[in-house]
Amino acid sequence: MAVTVIGGGGGSGSGGGSNVRVVLSGLSASSICVGEKCGLYGYNAMKDTNQTIEKTIPASGVIEFYGVPLTGTIEFRIFHNGGFNYTYSFEIDAFYNYTITITDYPKSSWGLYSDAEIASLVAQSDAGTIDLYNDCGWRIGDERNVSISAIAASGTYGGTSWTVGEAQAAQKITLVLMDRNHYTLASATAGGRTKDAFVVGTKNALSTGGYMNSTATNTGSWNGSARRNWCNAGFRQALPSSLRGIFKQFKTITAQTYNGSTNQTSVDYFTLFAEKEIFGSATYSNTTEAGALTQIKYYETADNRKKMLGDTATSFGYWWERSPSASNADYFCFVGSGGYPATDAATDPYGLAPFGCL
Repeated sequence: MAVTVIGGGGGSGSGGGSNVRVVLSGLSASSICVGEKCGLYGYNAMKDTNQTIEKTIPASGVIEFYGVPLTGTIEFRIFHNGGFNYTYSFEIDAFYNYTITITDYPKSSWGLYSDAEIASLVAQSDAGTIDLYNDCGWRIGDERNVSISAIAASGTYGGTSWTVGEAQAAQKITLVLMDRNHYTLASATAGGRTKDAFVVGTKNALSTGGYMNSTATNTGSWNGSARRNWCNAGFRQALPSSLRGIFKQFKTITAQTYNGSTNQTSVDYFTLFAEKEIFGSATYSNTTEAGALTQIKYYETADNRKKMLGDTATSFGYWWERSPSASNADYFCFVGSGGYPATDAATDPYGLAPFGCL
């Protein structure tokens, strides 16, 4: 049997250089090989009931699979830089050639799917049946535009109450895939995954700045700040209900006290980045905190550290970190408008750029 996959038009990546993963299952016994008649049918024997073959579609857009299966049903599944696989079933009754024409490849960026599709893919990732990086082609830097609802200055959601000094208008934000396998989840997924599938943060800060605390203090660090409850309740409830459930609780580390030698661990749905996670080193934050953290891949590019206050703004602004200043009990760290590290009083109304984990 020869199965020929012909890349069709449309979609994100038909033609040469695209990756496919083919899963052949339901075989009672077979020899499978790939491409160019496999040395005049001198097969590289793969005699198992389930085969996985990875191939790159050449410039011709044609890839051939040869084998000699016994009679029965063969399932031919193709993952092509997207989470939705094509499944074809054939009844094998003789030595026939089969041609499959792919007319529309799956999407490759998480920004191209509907909310329902995103939720389905994350659920499959949680179950361990797909990998969002390898099977879906999601990559660090991929962006997705999302509309969030207004956030009042105070409220309660999911049993957590918040009170801050600012109200946020309903607005559009850009969510970015910033890293993967970075944070430890509070609970393992159904498929046993204990690390995030992706870290998701805002490309820019929200349109209205706010304080970390209503008084100039970093006492209690991140766990004791007013902004933490806002992230976990106010910001979380503003996300579309169709996407809210894809975000998981995860663990972060912050200095216990601004000038101390111990750290605190927080379990959050959303939080702010620490100085070390943004810059890769400690300038104003506690060195004990920094020693427990690593830089986020997205922020290895210096320009990505600059954020506007709102996607429609025209200039960069200041945005808060969760790290308390190591030298002042009144200050938290923030990122300056030029993407540089800085520190200031907890009462200052700087930009807010929460992040969460899938």
